[in-house]
Formats: sequence, C-alpha cells, structure tokens
Amino acid sequence: MMSTRARDRVRAPVGVRRLVLAVLVAAGASACGMEFGGGDPDKGGGRRAVPPTVVSTAVVATGDVDELLEASGTVEARAAADLSPETTGRVTEVRVEVGDRVRKGEVLAVIRNETAQGGAARAADEVRHLKATLAELESLFGQGAVSAREVEDARYNLDQATLRLSEARATEADTRLVAPFAGVVAVRDVKVGEVASGGARAVQVVDPSELRVRARLPEQDLGRVSVGQTARLRSAYDDTQEARATVTRVAPVVDNTSGTFEVLLELDKDQQVLRPGQYVRISLVVDRREGVLVVPREAVRYEEGHAIAWRVEPAPPEEPSEDEASEQDAAADGEASAESAESSERPEDTGPELVAKRVRIGVGLVDEARAEVVDGLDAGDEIVTVGHASLRDGSRVRRPKREADGDGDGDATAARDDAADEDAG
Repeated sequence: MMSTRARDRVRAPVGVRRLVLAVLVAAGASACGMEFGGGDPDKGGGRRAVPPTVVSTAVVATGDVDELLEASGTVEARAAADLSPETTGRVTEVRVEVGDRVRKGEVLAVIRNETAQGGAARAADEVRHLKATLAELESLFGQGAVSAREVEDARYNLDQATLRLSEARATEADTRLVAPFAGVVAVRDVKVGEVASGGARAVQVVDPSELRVRARLPEQDLGRVSVGQTARLRSAYDDTQEARATVTRVAPVVDNTSGTFEVLLELDKDQQVLRPGQYVRISLVVDRREGVLVVPREAVRYEEGHAIAWRVEPAPPEEPSEDEASEQDAAADGEASAESAESSERPEDTGPELVAKRVRIGVGLVDEARAEVVDGLDAGDEIVTVGHASLRDGSRVRRPKREADGDGDGDATAARDDAADEDAG
C-alpha cells in the first residue's frame, strides 16, 4: 500500500498539469477572440475592429426606362456622288481640295481632250457660216433671185449644224467635272498634269447635312421595329460622339441567308458630331415605361441567376455581454481623461453605422443607364452602386466622407472613385 507522502508526490504533478491546461485554454480563447470577435474591448470587440467597406450609394426613385435593341452600322451621306470624266484626257485644272464646300454647278476640275474641244470649235464655225448663208438667201428670195426651195434647204442645213454643235458642246462639257449638288469635297483623286481616264473616280462630293445609317436586325425583332422610333448613335471608338436618329424605313422582307432585315435610320439634320464613313453603335428604343421605380444599372447584381441589390440600412444595436459591461464600467473613469488625446487620432465621423443587406429583386426593362425594379425595393431605399465585391449579408459599410456630407458633383465622383478602390482591393 502506497504511503500518504507518496500519494502527495503523485498528485502534485496533476495539479500543475491542470494549471497549465487552464492557462493554455485562456490563451486560446484570447487568440480566437482577437480573430473572430474578441479584439480590443475598448472598441467593442473584434468585430468592430474590422473596418467597414467603403461604398457609393444611390436612392431608389421613379423615372423612365427604355427597352433597347442593339445594332451597328456605318454612317453614309444621303446624297453622295463619284464624279469621273466621260472622256480620257490630261488634267489641266483642279480647283478644289478635300474639305472644300462647293455650290451646285461649280466646276471642280478641267480635263483637256483635243478631239472633243476641236469638234466643238468646228461645229460652232459651221453654224456661223450657215447662219450667214441663210440670211443672204432670204435677202435674195425677197428680190426674187432665188427660189423658196433653196431657202428651205439652207434652213434645214442650219438646223442640222445646230444639233451637231449641241452634241459637240456636250462632249466638250464631259471634260469638265461639275458639282451635281451643294456639298463638301470628300475625295480628290486627280492631280494637274496626269491623265484621267473615263470611268475612274476623280472627285467625290457628299452632302453632310443629311446622313443615314443602314442597320440589320434579327428576324425575331421584325414586329418590334416601326417607322418613327428613335435611336441613339455613338461612335464605336468614342462614346462622347453621339447623335440622334429616327427610323424612316423598315425592309418588308427578311434575308433568308442571314435571317436579318434592314432598317434605315436618318440622323437629325445638320448635326455636326458624326460624319460619313464612321462606324457606330445603334441603340434603338422599341419600348418605354414612364414613372416606374428605377435604380442605376450598376446597382443590379446577379447571383446564381437571380437579380439582387444591396440595401443600406442602419446597423442594429449591439448588446454588450456581462463581461464587456463590467470592463466598460471599469474603463469609464479613464475614458474622460483620454478623450481629448484620442480625438485627434480617430477617423472622421461618416455618420451612423450602416450595414448592407442582400435583397432579391425583380427586374423589368433595362437600358444603358437604368433598370426597372418590379419587386423587392421601395422608393427611397438606399442601395449600393459601387463596392459590392467584398460585401456579405450584414456587412458593415460606410459612405465616403464627402458623399455622406452631400457635397457637389465633383465630390460625388471622388466618392465613387474611393468606393471603386475599396472594391478593387
């Protein structure tokens, strides 16, 4: 049988082990608390130590939203002419440059053709001779010296010569390039001294005041497009270049090889933004709803095929635990003396504490800027527009200081930039 002293020697190490175990448990609890919610008790626990996500927000309001069909096309002038000489000859004059405005009937270039110009000169001489001959015969006929038949033959010869002169002058005119309408010189492909051949384009004239675009849309949209609908055109390479257009013609047939139909849109007259030849994106308005609940398009997110939005709400009050309450009471006396020193180190106050709540919403029409909300949100709700990436249901959020204060447009832009930086991080 073991003696009492021996039993004490055995029990002593057990007590030490229990003490060490207790210390380890306390240390583990402290470490877990710092990571998952313990943190600095003066700041209300580890959850408060995690900084809120900076977000930019907007308010749900009523507005108008359009349903759009997207297409593309190339701007073309309604009036455009490629001018080429009817005869071959050497260019003697070029009177215009690219970009020059011209009047209808203005001579743009002159081409020398010896045959055409010589024929016109010969025909003119013949007409002058026959006119003199006819005048002389008419005088002699009055004196009874010639017959009426001779006078009639002279008149016939003069008529035929006059026709030949008209034809020769028309041929000679083919050596002059003349503007068929008022417009702008778009292309000049000839130079003085070179030989211009008939059929080759020498000058192109366009009228930039009347432009249009031809677009092709899929067959399933045929019943949704009609004359009079409006569209917005934007340069494919510069969104700031924008113009309005109106549907003026819808093709009555569908191309069976491509399954598309053609739509002709005419730009607003005398617009100065888009030019012939530009490739543009077309947003055609086929439906419009007015006075409905709308949110910025970027506020709508999709998760597992469902549309959601993040609604900003006041954070629920947090009930301190008994231990936290005791610690807060113990620290209350020291807070007053340290308040002035800590105030300089605290971050700027951005208003009451807020949280983001995930809300499933129903979405109707969506255009380039807005989305119609048919379910899930009410007018006046505040929603997140920038800063969604790191949000979880109930995440603490804050607005950037300038956005919270409601400063001007420049500050709002800076606020969105701050939120975007937070989202990227």
